[in-house]
Amino acid sequence: MTAHLTLIVNLETSPDRMASATAEMLAKGLAFERLEAFDGRPHTLESYDQYDAKAAYYQMGRDLNGGEIGCYLSHRNALAHFLQTGAETCLVLEDDLMFLPGAKPVLDWLVATLAQDDRWDLVNLGKAVGRCARLELEMENGGRKLMRSYFWPSTCTAILWSRKGAADFLAASAVISAPIDLFTRRWVAHTNRGFALDRPIVINSGAESVLDAGESHLSREHQKGSFRRVLADARREAVDYALALYRMGLSWLR
Repeated sequence: MTAHLTLIVNLETSPDRMASATAEMLAKGLAFERLEAFDGRPHTLESYDQYDAKAAYYQMGRDLNGGEIGCYLSHRNALAHFLQTGAETCLVLEDDLMFLPGAKPVLDWLVATLAQDDRWDLVNLGKAVGRCARLELEMENGGRKLMRSYFWPSTCTAILWSRKGAADFLAASAVISAPIDLFTRRWVAHTNRGFALDRPIVINSGAESVLDAGESHLSREHQKGSFRRVLADARREAVDYALALYRMGLSWLR
């Protein structure tokens, strides 16, 4: 069985981003596969049977845009591809990645350590853990700390997955009602099997997003800063934070 797989999700229309990502990978001596991303921008929302508009309006105060749906489906496709291989772990990277110094030893440590541990589903490598977290493991010589995350960082630039985590996520994420990072945060709050680092090893390169911002087609009441959006964001954040505190509290009682 192959120990580890790395996938870079990339649109065919973004060869410059793939070239930059390839240079990053080669500089670190990391093998990878390119996976074609799904471009949701040309499609209407009505064309997606799995899109739940009512749930999206409740959670986000608006419809999702084509770019968000494309990103969501691209990450699901990456996990489905992973499960078709014999790999034990899979790092899914978006193509605007940039490694920080010392990333390779940390990644090697995580893969080696977590391959022997069945208590985890995924690790966010692209954003610091933030609030509501508990120390699980620490590298020697001043390396990173692996934290169990109860309020999972909302970014999907770089995620390390276990096979069980990928399979469970695919089963739970069939209906689309939120962007992929926010759906994952809520899912992690329920599973209690999400991790992150105290400091990231991969960050966004700062390349301009190719995803449709989606604001121009929205009515005024659904645009950023509107009462509907502010209310939905506050409600969603409060629910996620309450779940995180509840899970963290239970962990300290054990």
